[in-house]
Amino acid sequence: MSVSAETSDGIDDEDFATALQALDTATRDLEAAKRAIVRAKDELAVTLFLAARPYRAEGASLPLGSLRTLYWERPEVRVRDIARAFGVRLGELTELVGPRSEPGICTDCDTDTEVARRSRTHRPVARCPPCVEERRRRDRLRREHEQHEPWGGSEPGWGDSAPGWDHGEYRDAGSWSWIFADEPPVGTSPAYPPPPRP
Repeated sequence: MSVSAETSDGIDDEDFATALQALDTATRDLEAAKRAIVRAKDELAVTLFLAARPYRAEGASLPLGSLRTLYWERPEVRVRDIARAFGVRLGELTELVGPRSEPGICTDCDTDTEVARRSRTHRPVARCPPCVEERRRRDRLRREHEQHEPWGGSEPGWGDSAPGWDHGEYRDAGSWSWIFADEPPVGTSPAYPPPPRP
């Protein structure tokens, strides 16, 4: 990579090359650290598997407290390694450890609340109990409103199931051209006018 003798900020080639070298060194160190973390996790998985051998015996009771601690308090321990060590499936492990309550901020009113996480990957939307109840109330009113709307929630005369449409008052007019006329054809119901002109 070639650079000019001096940039607009006054950084010459030597300074820029030194900065690039420092970045390259940091990147190599980071990659080496990532590989070291993977190796450490693999070694931890083997150690945990050996330590949990008694709990894999038939009829053995699982240490639920230890499972919860490993699952929720030690995120560096991989979930699959915990399940394998104690001889359970991933879904069973999630049921065994149960949900965890964590502090959060309500997205509706910005008040402090508690959030129940069902798994490590579960990120629920935080809402306080009053806001949850208010949303339920609105949903209930909306469903009741839709159920009582005579034509599925549409305005009168605009839905396919509107009176007059089903009974042929519009269909028997003989032509679709009347839709854009100033007045509906004779015999149609003025209570259910056609849509306005585009």
